[in-house]
Amino acid sequence: MQKNGVNEMKHVNQLIKAKQAELDNKQLTPESKSTELSADYIKIMLDLFEALGRLFLGKCKLADLEIHDEKGNYTDMFETWCRKLFEAGITKADMRRGMAHLEEAERDAVRVGGELYAPSYAAFIEHCRVQKDRHKLYQRLPAPTISNEEKKERMKALRQEQGL
Repeated sequence: MQKNGVNEMKHVNQLIKAKQAELDNKQLTPESKSTELSADYIKIMLDLFEALGRLFLGKCKLADLEIHDEKGNYTDMFETWCRKLFEAGITKADMRRGMAHLEEAERDAVRVGGELYAPSYAAFIEHCRVQKDRHKLYQRLPAPTISNEEKKERMKALRQEQGL
C-alpha cells in the first residue's frame, strides 16, 4: 500500500511538471489568462496601450508598442510591458499618474518646439513613480547640533574678521 502511494505521488509530480512546462512555453493570447497576470490587469494594460497610442500616435508603431501581431496574439513587447509593470507593482492609479506626467511632458515639449517619443517600459515605470517618490528628492536638513556658546564664539570670530 505504501508503494502504491509513492507511485501516485510520482505520477502527480510528473503531471505538475508537465503542466508547468506547458505553461512556460505557452504564449499569451487575448483569450488566455496568465498564471501571474489577471484578466483585469491585462485589461488595464490594454487601456494603457490605447492611451499611449492616442498620445504618441505613429510614434508607438516606431517604438514597437503594438498590442497584437498579425496572428492576433499579443506582441512580445506588450507581454513584456505587462510583466514588467506587474513585477514593479504598478497599479492602475500609478498608470494614471504616469500618463498624466507624460501628457504634461508632451505639452512642455510642444511649447518649446521639441518632440517627445513613446517611452520604454522602464521609463514609464519611472513616470509612474515620479510623484509618489518626490518627497525623497527633497529631504530636510538636520537641526544644528552646536551649542549657544559655540554660536556666540563663531559670531564673535566673524565680526573680528570683518573688523566690526
